[in-house]
Amino acid sequence: MVGARRTFTGSIASGLLVLAACGGDRDPGGAPARAPSLDVPAIAVAHVDAGGPLAKAAPVAPTWPRVKSIDLDLFYACALFEDGRVACWGRREANGAFSAKAEIVDGIPPMDRLEVGGNFACARASADRGLWCWGEGQSGQLGTRKVASGLQPPARVRDRGGKPLVAEDFLVGSSHVCVLTPDGAVSCWGGSTSGECGRMAKHDATGNWLPVLEPAVVFRGATRLFGGAYTSCAVDAKEQLFCWGSQEAGYSGKGDTAAPKKVAVEGRVKDMAFASGHACLLNDAGHVFCRGWNPGGQLGSAGRPQKEMDGKGPWHEDFEPELVRIVELAKTYTSVAASRHETCAVSTDHDLTCLGTPDWTTNLTRNVAAGRGAATPTPWRPHCTEVEVPAPASFRRPPAPVPSTSNGPPLVAAGPRFTTWSCNPRPEPGMDDVVAVAADMGRRCTVHADGRVRCVGERAFGTRRTIDDAPALVELPR
Repeated sequence: MVGARRTFTGSIASGLLVLAACGGDRDPGGAPARAPSLDVPAIAVAHVDAGGPLAKAAPVAPTWPRVKSIDLDLFYACALFEDGRVACWGRREANGAFSAKAEIVDGIPPMDRLEVGGNFACARASADRGLWCWGEGQSGQLGTRKVASGLQPPARVRDRGGKPLVAEDFLVGSSHVCVLTPDGAVSCWGGSTSGECGRMAKHDATGNWLPVLEPAVVFRGATRLFGGAYTSCAVDAKEQLFCWGSQEAGYSGKGDTAAPKKVAVEGRVKDMAFASGHACLLNDAGHVFCRGWNPGGQLGSAGRPQKEMDGKGPWHEDFEPELVRIVELAKTYTSVAASRHETCAVSTDHDLTCLGTPDWTTNLTRNVAAGRGAATPTPWRPHCTEVEVPAPASFRRPPAPVPSTSNGPPLVAAGPRFTTWSCNPRPEPGMDDVVAVAADMGRRCTVHADGRVRCVGERAFGTRRTIDDAPALVELPR
């Protein structure tokens, strides 16, 4: 979920009704695109001829499995190999511990697409486009039409008549799944607390949310899908974008919605990414657009002027409801990913550039002087400068200053002005051969031209969470 979704396919906190991402690249012409080719020059072994110049290098094939794409959620992550196998790690076991070892998922055919949700995943078979899901099914997200406790083995999703479901495209959220069938219809099932399955969830007698177990058509005429934790989006044949679910994820409006809402976009949608406070879209021109909150500078200068989110003013004072161009990301990009306080994009020359503040760099504490008007920028925004900007016309000043205890966005400055962040994008060191990126609340993973995967940020190990503050190579099974 990437996207995180996903790439995704992605996140446990509400991604903007928006844009995981964890969904991976898609061809703007319609059908989901295959991941970018990872063909690179073979490793060279040089030798010197006696008395002669350096001979032509002899190619040697890599000895590790090559990864085609990756997706992740809060702790769970899966990689899709070029040969169609899938390996996953970070799964939460029944005793609450996390499995840090990557293991091949048995019992599934070769796959061509993969998305990860909250401790579950789904993938599409390359031969017949059948959809397979596995992992936790407490919200009915595995498509079995029942709630299942504990970890479930892979099973093929079937329609109401018991026939194998054919997926032209699909999306995976925190606890829901939507599928696009060959007739252009989009059906969803699983958790729907924000309307992400096309209906608002109800409570049972004990107050628990009731999941959507029987898929129902939410949208017709779709050509491809994107989704986040509590958000679902579809693109139609006219290249129009429609989204439903969490209002933080893709349309201008207040409150969650179970009805698809049209979202104004510039150009055609190529990729979308959903985080817990903002969402982003990549169009066919390779430009990045985002909406949402900007506490870590993840929207750059496009973010709304920020004050602490203390509930004293209208929600939209801090929230940028429209998709706006992220001018700091000035290259042409092929994919985009979003985590809680960061936006990252892969350029056509395979550089990874990020904007904002990754969660793993700090515990997000703020050093704030007394009163609203004095805030000291903290080290967790090393690429940002605090600047003063005019307050929105809708701003209504509280009757008295209130000291902030927020870990979030900047404070209201003295007088009728706001403070926000001016942030510089940062090319990530050693990330000049990236072909795909996926991110979630506490970590980011990249697929490199050599087919290997590197991750940075929080990771699960046994019952503990640790932090890799530099990209670490993921050991995958051969």
